[in-house]
Amino acid sequence: MLSRLPIIGLFGSGTKLTPERAALARDIGILVARLGSHLLTGASYAVTEAAAEGFMSVKRRRGVLIGTMGRATTAAFDRPGQAQESVQYPNRFIEMVIYTTLPDASRGQDAPERHLVNIHSSNAVIALPGSVGTHDELQMAATFDGESAKKPDERRTLLIGPAEEFSRELRNLFVHAPNLDDAKRHICHVLAMQGFMVERQVP
Repeated sequence: MLSRLPIIGLFGSGTKLTPERAALARDIGILVARLGSHLLTGASYAVTEAAAEGFMSVKRRRGVLIGTMGRATTAAFDRPGQAQESVQYPNRFIEMVIYTTLPDASRGQDAPERHLVNIHSSNAVIALPGSVGTHDELQMAATFDGESAKKPDERRTLLIGPAEEFSRELRNLFVHAPNLDDAKRHICHVLAMQGFMVERQVP
């Protein structure tokens, strides 16, 4: 068994959430913390901030909340990007920020991009419904380490949230969990296959 902690990446909408979607994201953050894992996000808002809040609410967690930041696409290469309306990244919950010189803008799976750092650093990925950015991240995840060639229950990427909010293409690529219990079972299974000893519960 591996002694290091696994990293679980989270993708989802960066726009304003409904109360129900925010609650789901917080519950996912709590789940990741209770599994004894690190949580890796894009250090932004909406889904990632709500999940970060949930993660940080677990006081005896072992993992760290990590956020990656891309550079501003219209400024010097070493200038961090920022959210719309001049709201600065990272969100207030992030414990460890990784500043990259990679941009946020999606330019295809072969282009250098911050999202690739998140995907290639994660041992498991959880995705909530999102827009074009989330879809691009999931397309990248499908090509990681032969992911799409694996059996569905061996794929490290998990969709959670209303199934109809994911495209048929994504539902065919990845496992969809209708609830947190099913999500937990799949994530534990995927991490165990990689040699991680997953904690089932942290108070």
